[in-house]
Amino acid sequence: MSDTFFCYLLFTENLRQTYIGATVDPNRRLRQHNQELTGGARRTKGFVWQRALYVGGFPDWTATLQFEWSWKRHGRGLVGLAGKLRALLNLLHSEKSTSTATPFRYWPSQITIHPEPTSIQLLGKIEGFRMLMTECGRTISDILPFFSFQPFFPPILPNFPTMSVLSTSDIASLALQVEELSTTVAQLTARVDAALASLPKSKKTETATLSSTPDGAPGAPGAPGAPGAPGAPGAPKKEKKPRKPRAKKVEPMTSLETVADSTTDETPKKEKKPKAMCPASAEGVLRFNKSAGDAPLKELSNYFTSEFVLDGVTYRTLEAYLQSEKYSSTDPDYAQKIREQRNSALLRGMAKSKAHTARGDWDDVRLNVMRKGLETKFAMPAFAAVLLGTGTALLEQESVDDAYWGIGADGTGENWTGKLLMELRTKLQATA
Repeated sequence: MSDTFFCYLLFTENLRQTYIGATVDPNRRLRQHNQELTGGARRTKGFVWQRALYVGGFPDWTATLQFEWSWKRHGRGLVGLAGKLRALLNLLHSEKSTSTATPFRYWPSQITIHPEPTSIQLLGKIEGFRMLMTECGRTISDILPFFSFQPFFPPILPNFPTMSVLSTSDIASLALQVEELSTTVAQLTARVDAALASLPKSKKTETATLSSTPDGAPGAPGAPGAPGAPGAPGAPKKEKKPRKPRAKKVEPMTSLETVADSTTDETPKKEKKPKAMCPASAEGVLRFNKSAGDAPLKELSNYFTSEFVLDGVTYRTLEAYLQSEKYSSTDPDYAQKIREQRNSALLRGMAKSKAHTARGDWDDVRLNVMRKGLETKFAMPAFAAVLLGTGTALLEQESVDDAYWGIGADGTGENWTGKLLMELRTKLQATA
């Protein structure tokens, strides 16, 4: 289990361009990123990549994706290869990858780090890598459990060096960093003061300034507080002019119009276009479409939550499996995004994207892909019971805008989802 799923870190020759990803085959994925094979990520095109290391020990694909996402999040603002190694160390100091993830200490296997042999000499010059290896254990493959690690500095200062023993040179280095921070703070304070000085003064500030000058002394003519001065006691207050009521604009009436006509005549409201619906079903026909609430036969819908594992990959719904397979060989990263999408409406839109290239043979293989997914989903007893409960009824997917998988707006669609379900039902009835 621990050797099935991996997260990896790639870098370019200048050590500034990096890429973090997840895969089940690190070597094949590296060749894809270097354009030796088709299917590399769009962001990695145009560069020659080397692998720094890959991380293993994940219990399942979901945990791998959560770790990948969190590693990227910890690496925001940390530049280059050294920054991404520091982000990995910070992540391993955490209790778990995400707020919904299983804590590392409950995983059935330990996380393992595998540095690339050809990159170890270069990585050994990076402080973050040396710290990572020191905290991971004596050897690279025999690593202590990460959940026992505790950060040596408060989380609000994640970029400070993490050391258990400070030497004289380390203390000098820290003192230099503190001095640089103090200088930066002093410069920022000076800039803020200069910006505040350039702001226009308020009336209260102007009044205070005038009162502090000899010409504005109390009792002087025209000075604040002098008799007759605006705001002084006893001075007559300036009366505000009453606002004129805004006249209501009235359209001129023709000689044939009357006041009664103008008050009773209303603009007719635009009628809503009736929602398109499939024609009523005939006797002996069972239809399904929606996957929520009390919808009939909602378990037959491709969008109904039915988490299953197929070819080592976990899918939340059958629709996610079907649509991700459409891009699996031409754009694996986009296929992964489809698998991660939990919103049905967005998933439907992603499957029709023109910005990504689908498989050229999709029209030829899609029926077999759907058949394979249905067999996996309905191998689960709960779903098989629903399908067998339909007896011998004709099954139709009620879909107004899909005349291939459903029956379409006029009810004459090909209904391949229904046909494949009935084909599978026959097989299940034969083995029941």
